[in-house]
Parts: sequence; structure tokens; C-alpha cells
Amino acid sequence: MILLAAVLVLAGCGETKTTLMADSGADNTAVIVAEDAEEGDSVTTGPITVEEGEIVAITSSLEGDAVINIKLIPATEAGADATPEELMESVDPANAVLDLDGSGSGLAQSGVGTGDFMVMATVVNPGSGSVEVRVERPGGPAWKEAATAEEAAEGAGLGSFKVPDGVETTMGTVVPLSYSYIDGVADADISVDNVDLHFRKGLASEYDDVSFEKSIYFHDWTREVGGTPVKCYGNRDGEATKTVWTDGKYVYALLVNGAGEDEDYGLLVPDVEDLVAAVK
Repeated sequence: MILLAAVLVLAGCGETKTTLMADSGADNTAVIVAEDAEEGDSVTTGPITVEEGEIVAITSSLEGDAVINIKLIPATEAGADATPEELMESVDPANAVLDLDGSGSGLAQSGVGTGDFMVMATVVNPGSGSVEVRVERPGGPAWKEAATAEEAAEGAGLGSFKVPDGVETTMGTVVPLSYSYIDGVADADISVDNVDLHFRKGLASEYDDVSFEKSIYFHDWTREVGGTPVKCYGNRDGEATKTVWTDGKYVYALLVNGAGEDEDYGLLVPDVEDLVAAVK
């Protein structure tokens, strides 16, 4: 995938601005961030690549009445060896295979065929927030069941997989329920009180992020646990719904699946520190 720096144009006059930004990343995603963006501001980024059996998911986290229109436009005319500038010039909105307005907080999914696509974002109603366009495979990875953490580690091709068992948290005592794996990643489903947690460990040589979770969160921050920087994400400041980190050889993820119907539930700082320290 060709990675493009943010290119920003005020539609109709060619004046550059700093209120609407976009970037395409290694995880086959495009993220558009608006800060007091004005109607008509437009930005193009990409490409993202869609293969057979994959779909495009668009997640919006926009404030108030803000609306951003997203168009997905085939980039095939520019050719496989095209420069970023040639890709930009090849974009013709009339050829869009997806034309969708993002607003508020929501998710839309669509099948668009296969190939390389540029992402064009245009502000319809002024405002702030973000929209993420990503490629995903419905159902996610096909996990295989394992009887123990050791069996999950062996199936995934890891040297070991140690997860919290009996660790005391502010929520209660952590108890492992089940284990599973895919090539390069082991997973443990763990319960504490009425909270469901997933711990994952994967090979850093094969994965950048083993959370396989692409939601946009309102808050993110970094803490050090045992000298390792740990990145936390959540919709409430100081409560981590997703936590990821790496030791260079392995990548790790700690996911919270909510408490009851509280989808924004997150772990408090002491619990994050204790649980992260217990995963090896």
C-alpha cells in the first residue's frame, strides 16, 4: 500500500487549510479528522485495498450536527506503479462506488467489489470529530479452541502464553474461562464479576495490532507499566476499553467487552497496571 501524507484543499478555490486532515495507514485504513472544519472543505487519501470476501466499514465519531461525506473511488486508472500525485489526479468523484454521509456516532458497512480505492472526504455540515474507513473481513479471524493457555500458545506458534489467574482487581478476582488461537496469536477469555476480558499475545513479526478492533475512541493515552509504554483507549477519560503494547518480539492486547449493557465500560488505572503486568 502507498502511504500518503495528508493533502488538504478547500474545495473550489485551492486554498490550503488545517481544519481537515486525513491519513492512510498500514492497517488498510483511512482516518479523517476534522477540527472546526468548514462546509466544502475536502481531503483525499489512500489507497485502501479491498480483496475478495472483504467489505468496507465506516465508523463516524462526529460532534453535534457535523456531517462528512465519504466517497470511495477506484484508483485503478492510475496504474500499480503510480506516484501519490498521480493517484490524487486520477480521482474522479463521478466514478465513486460508495457515497455516504457520516454523522454522529455510528457504523456503516458496504461491499464495494475488489481493488484499490481512494477515499475522498468532504464536509457537508461544519464541525469537529473523526471518520474512519477500514477494510475488514466479516466474522474476523477463525479462532480455534484450546484446552489450556499452553495449548493455545503451541497452536499459535508462540513460546509461551501466561495470563492472569487469581489476580485481585477492583472488580474482583480474575478467572480464565477459555482459550483459543489462530496462526501467530493466542487468546484468553477471562471473567471478573460481570466483566468479560480478552487477553491476546501475538508475533510482532506478523502483526502490528492483535486487538483486531478498529473502533474510534474519544480518549487515548499512554502509561508505563514495568518500563513498557502501554497505549490505552476509551470513551471515558481514564477508563481503558482497549489496551495494547509490545515488547518488541510480541504484541499484546487487553480488551473489555463491557459490564452489563455498558458498552463504554473501561478498566481503571490500577487494574490496567496489574493485568498488563500479569500477561507474558
